[in-house]
Amino acid sequence: EADPDPQAETRRKQAHDSIARFLRIPGSTELDIAVDTDEDQVRFLIRDRDTGELIREVPEDESGPLVGKLREYVGALLDRSV
Repeated sequence: EADPDPQAETRRKQAHDSIARFLRIPGSTELDIAVDTDEDQVRFLIRDRDTGELIREVPEDESGPLVGKLREYVGALLDRSV
C-alpha cells in the first residue's frame, strides 16, 4: 500500500483541527468523525482522550456547519487529485 500524500494528510489534519476548534473541545478529549456512506451521514463524536469513552455526540441539527467544513476539505482534495 502506498504512503498517504503528505499534503492530503496536512489538509485532513487542518480540517479536523478546525472542526475541533469550532466545537471548542477541551484538550483532554478528541474528535472522532464517523462517516456512514450507506446512510449518507456524518457523526461527530467527542471522546475522552485517555479512555476512548464517548462524552458527547454532536446532534444532527448542530452538525450542518461541520459537514460544510468537511465538504470544503473533500472538495479541495478532489480538485488537487484530478
